[in-house]
Amino acid sequence: RSWAMRQAFELLIPKLKKLLEILKRRALEQKETLMVGRTHGMHAEPITFGLKLLLWYDELSRHLQRLQAAQAIVSVGKISGSVGTYAHVDPRVERRVCARLGLRPARITNQSLQRDRHAQALAALALLGATLEKMATEVRNLHRSEIAELREGSPHPSSSMPQKQNPSSSETICGLARLLRANLQAAIENMVVWHEQDLTRSSVERVIIPDGFILADYLLTRTTALIEHLQPDPERMRSNLALSKGLIFSQTVLLKLIERGMSRTQAHELLRAKALAVQRGEGELQELLAGDAEVRRYLSPPELATLFDYNYHLRRVGEIFARFFGAE
Repeated sequence: RSWAMRQAFELLIPKLKKLLEILKRRALEQKETLMVGRTHGMHAEPITFGLKLLLWYDELSRHLQRLQAAQAIVSVGKISGSVGTYAHVDPRVERRVCARLGLRPARITNQSLQRDRHAQALAALALLGATLEKMATEVRNLHRSEIAELREGSPHPSSSMPQKQNPSSSETICGLARLLRANLQAAIENMVVWHEQDLTRSSVERVIIPDGFILADYLLTRTTALIEHLQPDPERMRSNLALSKGLIFSQTVLLKLIERGMSRTQAHELLRAKALAVQRGEGELQELLAGDAEVRRYLSPPELATLFDYNYHLRRVGEIFARFFGAE
């Protein structure tokens, strides 16, 4: 199993690297594509779609390190006898066989290799699957009719409702990632053994190890196609930004009022009241603030206008990208 797992990682790691390459390209393409950032499902402040993709790139880069570390952990072998004492075999045999297979001899074993190694491998796969599911979940959310900022490159039409284009690839990724995580629980329980060996884990591993690697391979293939063909809608992203009627700039105004001498409590209460007025349909935030005498004591209308500028929120985007790709 050690050799098979080592070889399985040899197949997975290049696929993850390919996904990273595609994410890098798409993040650079969408570096300045403006959209709203959401927290708790609500409009928060402006971001770019490129930053969202770059965040995924960063997380998957860590998964690449985890897969490589897991491959090293499982790339060991043993021929040390029934209880690990080499009573009937010379350790030189173990060294020669392991060398032929590209494995390292384990420093100590009982009848088998300890299953913390296998659990770490399945954990690396499960964590990878969780990130792929997170990405697919975001695509599904932004694909919804009410948002419609993203569209799968080849969405599946509904079999009964012709107007619907379903994010089926993303949904498949989310479903299979759950199965991949479920395998980890069994792998952890397999770490427990009676004395020097029992058979409780053997039957389990015949399922979870091949299934785990097959699932991870398929998830990487589907996610790579999803990201490569993903269709963002910059115009819809812009129109969704405008839905907040300026509320996404409230923190910028809050901090400027505090900087000019208004107490934080007063500034927060003032902006909260204006935000509620905007939500009641009484106008846009900039308009309501410009008409408030208390605000004008601290900010003139031209100064206020400069705070409602998308570029203020995006001025560090290039710096963030440079941390990854230099001056590209």
